[in-house]
Amino acid sequence: MATYIDNMKQEKGSMVHFADKVKALREKQGLSQAELAEKAGINPTALSRILGGERDLKPSHARSLADTLGVTVMELLHQTEHSEVFAGWVPTEELTVSQQVIDRQATELDSLKIQLEGAKAENASLNTQLSQLFKRLEGADMENATLKGQIANFESIRTELNQARQAIAGLTGEKERLTSQLERLTVSHQQTSSQLQAHKSLIHQWQIRANQLNNDLIAARSNVAPAAILSALAGFGIAKMLEEDR
Repeated sequence: MATYIDNMKQEKGSMVHFADKVKALREKQGLSQAELAEKAGINPTALSRILGGERDLKPSHARSLADTLGVTVMELLHQTEHSEVFAGWVPTEELTVSQQVIDRQATELDSLKIQLEGAKAENASLNTQLSQLFKRLEGADMENATLKGQIANFESIRTELNQARQAIAGLTGEKERLTSQLERLTVSHQQTSSQLQAHKSLIHQWQIRANQLNNDLIAARSNVAPAAILSALAGFGIAKMLEEDR
C-alpha cells in the first residue's frame, strides 16, 4: 500500500485549496468559520488571513484545526498547497503511525462493506418471510370474518362494558374531586410555608437584635455606672430585671 509521502509525490496535479478543504470539513461539522476559530483557539482574523494565504500556516494552527475538525494533521493537509511542508512538521514516526491508522481504517471499511452485503442478503430473506406472513395474515382475516359471523349473542358483553364505563366515569369524578382537594391543600401548604418562613425571618431578626442588646449591656456594665445603665435601658422595659439581678 502506498504511503502518504508516495501519494504526495504522485498527486501534485490534483491539489485542493487548503481553504476549500477546511470549509468542507467545518460545514460537515456544522460550524461557521467564526465558531471554528473559537473552538480551535485561533484569532478569527488570523484564521481568515491563513485561509486567504496572507499568513503562513504554523504547525500549532494545523494541529488545532485538525483536532477541531476531527481529522489528523496529515488528512487535513493532504493534497493541499501545504502538503509539501507537512513532512518537515511531523516526525517520520508520526507519519508512520498515521499511515497505519489510515490502513487500519481502510481495512475496517472493507469489513463493513462485507457486513453490509451480508445485511442486504439478510434483508432480502426477511422480506420474503414478511411476504409469507402477510399471506398468512390474509388467511387469518378470513377466519376472523367467519368467527365474527358466528358471534350472535354479544348483548351481555355490551351491558358489562357500559357498566364498566359508568364505573370509570364515577372514578374519574372522584379523581377530579381529590385532585381539586389536593390543589387546595397544596396552596394552603404553600401559604403556611410562606408564613412560617416569615416568622422564622422575624425570629432571626429578633435574635440578632437580642444579641446586639446583650453585647451592648456587657459593654455598658464595664464602662458606664449602673444608674446610667438603668436609665438607658428603661425604654426597653428591662431595668427592673437588672435591679433584681443585682
